[in-house]
Amino acid sequence: MSYNGILLDEVMSWQVPNAHIKIILLILADHTDSYGVCYPSIERMTKLSCMSRSSVIRSINWLVENKIIIRHSGGKGRSSLYQFSIVKETEMKKTSVTQTHKGNKVIDIVDYIHPSGVSETLPFDEFWELYPRKVSKGHARLAFKKACEKEEASVILVALHKFIKVMEDKEKQFIPHPTTWLNGERWDDEIEDVAPKEGTNTDRLKNILQWKPEAIEDKK
Repeated sequence: MSYNGILLDEVMSWQVPNAHIKIILLILADHTDSYGVCYPSIERMTKLSCMSRSSVIRSINWLVENKIIIRHSGGKGRSSLYQFSIVKETEMKKTSVTQTHKGNKVIDIVDYIHPSGVSETLPFDEFWELYPRKVSKGHARLAFKKACEKEEASVILVALHKFIKVMEDKEKQFIPHPTTWLNGERWDDEIEDVAPKEGTNTDRLKNILQWKPEAIEDKK
């Protein structure tokens, strides 16, 4: 699953005050790249949502005010950049409480929408600390949550320890991103035997070249 696919799947379950905000939320998620950034213009969002320009702007303002997305001005003649707080290096923390209505009951936005979507009981921090290639932590957090819906976290971590041993001598560029590893359900891979293997032909050639006759004399 792609990075924006993970995010889109996550925000699909979020509850927000109205359909207009939800549509804009989904459009932004669908346009998000692997860095957690998107930059659809207001005109494009208006066209895709079939909403008025003012409705699109109100929806974006609500998402910004509630710290679900971060808006960066694109400057004169350029579209703004938007970033989901959840895919930043730290999990979203809400500093303000907004109220909305669900039926006749008034509830806090904190109880109404859970942007991080990640249970505190999931040992993601342990997974992240162990994983040998640290790239796109926010996306990895989402992928870990999805993975734990399919398999016990303890099973994933045990498999990760085996994977780490196999990857010990690998260069970082050959180690998959943590999100790729999780999305591919790599914890189910048949891990190769990590015991020391016989030397390669290159290793044997090195031993021959390094061999010194006096070594035999010393043993006599």
